Amino acid sequence: MVTVSALALDPKSHAVFDTSKLIDLTYSFDSNTIYWPTEKPLHHEFEKFGSEEGYFYASGKFAAPEHGGTHMDAPIHFNKNGIYADQVPLANCIGPAVVVDFSTRATNDPDAMLTVDDISAYEAKYGRIPDGAIVVARSGWGKFWPDKKRYLGTDEPSDAENLPLVKNE
Repeated sequence: MVTVSALALDPKSHAVFDTSKLIDLTYSFDSNTIYWPTEKPLHHEFEKFGSEEGYFYASGKFAAPEHGGTHMDAPIHFNKNGIYADQVPLANCIGPAVVVDFSTRATNDPDAMLTVDDISAYEAKYGRIPDGAIVVARSGWGKFWPDKKRYLGTDEPSDAENLPLVKNE
């Protein structure tokens, strides 16, 4: 299992996080990680694992598709002139967040997506979404993790044609 997460603060910083307002959106990268059906699964192997000259040492290597688990799609993902993730200013990744919940609709519709109506309903109830806010769309599909069939719509390797949003009907 590989767990990837990071939170780095300047030790001189007086930033304080109200941990009751932090939500961990991560999943471990392991043999259960769900990737696009045409992608290879995570591969992890230890290079060293055990005692080395009187101390324990573990090191390994892994390879995984870049679009697995909770992740950020860099602007270049769908724009040949876009920037890569490491070029996105950190200030663009920090800010107020709102959660727009459309899970009730998504429960019965595997093709449900966040819509302008969902955003309008959120704003009618809670007020205008602040400029620069990070909008998190809650579909409720996380409850199916790591069941590929229920989460993705198929559990067949290489079967991208039968994913709910890809079907040509």
